[in-house]
Amino acid sequence: MKRRALVLLVIAILMAAPATAVAKSYWVSEVRIDAAVAADGSMAVTEARTFGFEGAYTFVFWDLDASAASAIEILGVDGPTGPYTQTTDPGSVDSRPPGMFYVNNYGSGVEVRVYHRTSDDSATFSLRYRVIGAAKKWDDTSELYWKFIGDGWDVASSNVSLKVTLPNVTKGDVQVWTHGPLTGFDQINEDGSISAEVDSLPAGVFMEQRVLFPRESL
Repeated sequence: MKRRALVLLVIAILMAAPATAVAKSYWVSEVRIDAAVAADGSMAVTEARTFGFEGAYTFVFWDLDASAASAIEILGVDGPTGPYTQTTDPGSVDSRPPGMFYVNNYGSGVEVRVYHRTSDDSATFSLRYRVIGAAKKWDDTSELYWKFIGDGWDVASSNVSLKVTLPNVTKGDVQVWTHGPLTGFDQINEDGSISAEVDSLPAGVFMEQRVLFPRESL
């Protein structure tokens, strides 16, 4: 009888104890990238990502590979409430003040951490940046060779769309090779811009383009 009472007491304590492990997950339901190459070879990029969150989350981040560029300049971040404010405080990595973002240039890349407070909801964040020296002018052609989405994402990205505009071109001037999943497609539009779409980009898979266009365009 005493053993039964002890067992019942332990069960009662366990039932009364607060849950310490809460399931969390996130996913990317849409990615829209607009890139515009300028005549000086720089490229302005806006990438809007829609995240879904199950559980409470306090930041999202981008890790941009800068090895193929002269430099990457972060122009700004927009969130569900509008423009976010950049902080230079490295302590923000721990405090994560909502409505702010932190930029870490580490030589071969740039990490951007965007702080927010989102629980069991979706939110869209837009990163704006400029790539210096993105397009190169060679002896016989101009070339853009850029990895628009790196292989560091640990979740799949759904509904990915990319548009790239080039300076001083027509449709017949442009050639493009898009590297990524075989399920996607690309096309050269009448104005010489390039569109590409992928229904689902798996985790750990990159998406890049090699574009050739006239030398005189730069």
